[in-house]
Amino acid sequence: MAAGDSKDISSTELARFVATRAKPEEERPVCFLLGAGASVQSAVPSAKSMVLDWLRELYEDAPPKEKEEAGFEAWVQNKYGLAPCEEATKYSEIYDERFKLDPTAGARYLESRIEGKKPSYGYYVLALLMTEFRMRLTLTTNFDNLIAEAVSSTSKSYPLVCGHESLSEFISTRPNRPTVVKLHRDLLLD
Repeated sequence: MAAGDSKDISSTELARFVATRAKPEEERPVCFLLGAGASVQSAVPSAKSMVLDWLRELYEDAPPKEKEEAGFEAWVQNKYGLAPCEEATKYSEIYDERFKLDPTAGARYLESRIEGKKPSYGYYVLALLMTEFRMRLTLTTNFDNLIAEAVSSTSKSYPLVCGHESLSEFISTRPNRPTVVKLHRDLLLD
């Protein structure tokens, strides 16, 4: 697929796509993109789940008059313009509002949701692709370190984890070692 193209494909199509690039004679780089929700199988809450937690807390803190005029869903619709199932679209805005009085509480909240989690099966498959088949580059929007942990535990190499934009000069489009780029910085580098 060309840059910017996207389409839904079956797992069989994905396997075929990956297999054609796993051949030694194929030198076409592959970059994986892990989005929000990739860690749900590892018991990390989805963005939607966390946003709903924050919205409920914001609703509890809302002035009584606002709550009397509308129930939770209507309040969310009125205040944020969000219909049910759209909560994750305003993740950053809701996060900022929920933790505006104590930004460190926001970081602690996220840390508590990823602490102690273990990579799911999919992470180990991705780790093998990154280490054994030269598909070394993964971009992720997630704060967790599950892909780095899976790579470390399935190979002799430790991945280069770029968790801050100041490390971007070390990122290669054809890396020799597994490389994980955290698009929203590492959580510990707020």
